[in-house]
Amino acid sequence: MGFFGTLTKTWKLVGLQKQIDPPVRHGSLADQARAMAAGEGRHDQALAQYLDLCEADPDVKAVMRSEGLSRDDLMQIYVSLLAGGLGWTNNGHAALSTIANGEPLRFVLLAKKKGVGQVEILSTLADYWEGRIARGSLLRAL
Repeated sequence: MGFFGTLTKTWKLVGLQKQIDPPVRHGSLADQARAMAAGEGRHDQALAQYLDLCEADPDVKAVMRSEGLSRDDLMQIYVSLLAGGLGWTNNGHAALSTIANGEPLRFVLLAKKKGVGQVEILSTLADYWEGRIARGSLLRAL
């Protein structure tokens, strides 16, 4: 995939991230609840499209193949990271970005196999997505 293909994919992923888990908006809780309820169908659609893009990515596809992962496994990883508090950073949605990129996805799987605790995994991923760990060196954190 060339530069423009990568850029187009990134824009699509970020747009879908904002539909799946919109950044916190100011306003009353009732207003926020109404906005979430109104977007519920779009959320499911956006999540399905996001997972399609993840599965189509060559690096993610290679990790999925080598680790025997399914689409449901990607969802479980996402939900686990989200439940642990991994959300929006200055560089996008960390939990969603993790399942859309081979290096952090592989990191999560290897860390779990090595018995690394969830808090340490989340902390390392936050450092990665906030730019404190360089791309290409995440697996060295294990």
